[in-house]
Formats: sequence, structure tokens, C-alpha cells
Amino acid sequence: MSKILSYCLFCRQRFQHMRCLSNSLLITLAVSDLLVSIVCMPMAIGFYTYKLWIFGEVMCKLANYLQGR
Repeated sequence: MSKILSYCLFCRQRFQHMRCLSNSLLITLAVSDLLVSIVCMPMAIGFYTYKLWIFGEVMCKLANYLQGR
């Protein structure tokens, strides 16, 4: 975690000319796409492959919360 934080701080100082509204929007869109592919897609693929929920009770509630259902 500390390596990621130090890398972010390094990039923030080094690329100050890149800090504008459109680049911030692109970064947030990229992060949200990454989170969807990490969190939502494996659960949906598992559900549609096995035709039942295999991830347990807690993940069922957490997946519904994260996916906005």
C-alpha cells in the first residue's frame, strides 16, 4: 500500500502539467472500469455459468450492494 501511495505522489508532482479536468475525468472512468472488471464481472460470469450463486451469503449481499440492485 505504501508503494502505491508513494508512486501516486511521485506522479502527482512529476506530471503537474497533465492535471486538468478532462484528464481527471478520464482517470476516474478508467478506475471505475477497472473496479467493475474486478468486482462485478467475475460474480456475473460465475452466476451465469453455474446457474446458481456459488459465492456465499455475504458475497450475495455485498454484490447486490456494489452493483446497485
